[in-house]
Amino acid sequence: MKGFRALLVLLALAFLLFACACAPRTRFVEATISKGINKGTIAESVEPTSTFSTDDPEVIAHIKLENLSGKHNLKWEWYDPNGDLYYSTGNHTLRVTEGKYHKFATAWNKLFVRGEKAADLLGDWQVKLYLDNDLHASKNFRIDKVIGKDLPKIAVWDLNAGNINPSYAQDLTSILVSEISKLAKYEVYSRENIRTVAGWTEQKMILGCTDTKCLTALGQMDISKLISGRVGRIGRTYSISLQLFDTQKVRAENSISEECSSEDELTKLVRQAVPKLLRVPQ
Repeated sequence: MKGFRALLVLLALAFLLFACACAPRTRFVEATISKGINKGTIAESVEPTSTFSTDDPEVIAHIKLENLSGKHNLKWEWYDPNGDLYYSTGNHTLRVTEGKYHKFATAWNKLFVRGEKAADLLGDWQVKLYLDNDLHASKNFRIDKVIGKDLPKIAVWDLNAGNINPSYAQDLTSILVSEISKLAKYEVYSRENIRTVAGWTEQKMILGCTDTKCLTALGQMDISKLISGRVGRIGRTYSISLQLFDTQKVRAENSISEECSSEDELTKLVRQAVPKLLRVPQ
């Protein structure tokens, strides 16, 4: 099951700090929604837009302040297409030394999209930005599904259970599928998806798919990769072994084996194994 993440508030201040017996009043200048942020002396929005896709890593809500002095609170509230509060940063306190002020300051908050719960909530979103509990800006944006992106297809076979509770293998298979989906590099097919598309019998599915005939059949279905594996226990040591097959070349492409000392660590083991198996930089 997907959760959600949002980055805590980040703040950028001009290096020059002014001294003044009576600091000018802090002013909210503007708010921007963008795909990126340029973290210079004063951070600037990169690719301002109100349209995002499920393949975008994040949505950034960026604000600019002028004459920042004293103590102030900033807060971001993100609302999903149903109008429900998806995430709130709560009040984030900014402090400047008494009698001094920053001529310019910026702050931003990130809503993570790709591979997160937000990617399943398509439609019109809203983010509200507060300064000292007063609403200063409300920005609307939209998240749409990626259309026309041709991702390679990968099939994930159910992990076999060896000397452990079979339900653990099922749960770990689901985590494996989820972790691969988060990479946004493959169109992921579960074993059940393959069974439905190919019309194969349950008996055939149970036999696995590491032989030449089965790999060739997957290749003909335009599925370029297959992952199969096993989770087991020997004594007090738990292990997960995964194999990556190339269906076009009909051969094993990579394999890894990870171990841990308790069943509580198995989910972490799967998450660590995915980028290693697919050779994705971490």
